[in-house]
Amino acid sequence: MPDTMNRRHLLGLAGLAAAATGLAACGRAGTPSALVAAPSGEPSPDVSGAVTASPSDSPSGSPSASPSTSPSASPSAAPTPSPSPSPTASPSRSPSASPSRSPSPSPSKSRSTTPSTSPSGRPTAIPANPNLSSNDALARLTAGNKRWASGKPIHPDQSVKDRLSLAGDQTAFAVIVGCTDSRVPPELVFDQGIGQIAVIRSAAEALDDLGLGSVEGAIADTGANLIYVLGHTDCESIAMARTAFATNGGNAPGHQQNVVDILGPADDLTKGESVDEMAREQVRQTVATLRNDPTLVALQKNGLHVVGGFYQQRSGLATVIM
Repeated sequence: MPDTMNRRHLLGLAGLAAAATGLAACGRAGTPSALVAAPSGEPSPDVSGAVTASPSDSPSGSPSASPSTSPSASPSAAPTPSPSPSPTASPSRSPSASPSRSPSPSPSKSRSTTPSTSPSGRPTAIPANPNLSSNDALARLTAGNKRWASGKPIHPDQSVKDRLSLAGDQTAFAVIVGCTDSRVPPELVFDQGIGQIAVIRSAAEALDDLGLGSVEGAIADTGANLIYVLGHTDCESIAMARTAFATNGGNAPGHQQNVVDILGPADDLTKGESVDEMAREQVRQTVATLRNDPTLVALQKNGLHVVGGFYQQRSGLATVIM
């Protein structure tokens, strides 16, 4: 019995000595003591001291972790390089692994040096009908008026096909500024069809800021090279204003006062003359207003012309007077 216990004691001492010898050998080789017993389920460090983690443990999906997380090696031993480089993460998942790119600016629309465009897409500072000059436009109006006066109008471009073809855009060749008188409709007086002339009408073709804006807009929308101001004989608006100045101190009821006020200069210049002569003078006043309009002045240097005409109701003829 004592011999058996002694043998067991000697065997235990021998085992301890062997274990101590193994640990000493590991220390001399520079192997971290953490390799002796890595807890189950935790990452095992490689020989370079870099902890290899599973991709699921890394927030960025990168399988490499910082070497600072590994235990320090023995001061007497240099770190042994890793047998294989750690795989890099996919650039689509790891922000640090994404290739460096300079941010590309969003594509900008090319800036054109052409003038600003109207809603229909044409330049507002360059007429859309450059091939139809003001002289040609006036010739077309004159020819149409002769047909009307002779009782042989052709009523052009008034079919369903014409209406449909112009539904999306207009390129009238002239802008007419006429009176509201029901006996002087410009489309009939000049025998023109749909989309051929743009018409602005007011009492005695007088223009305030709203009227001027309408003319400017018509030129911008159509690209016409001609503005034709059309006065006429026996104008009731002129007669109303002449009466207001002669008998009522220049006063008129309601909004007619605005008309009387605009017609004041024409009345002053034709005192003692006929209503028709005052109507002709009003045509001159409106033409002068348009020719001096700042927006239209620039266009007149590019082919736009402003003329004034006078329509004789009995003959049906319109004659240019300035």
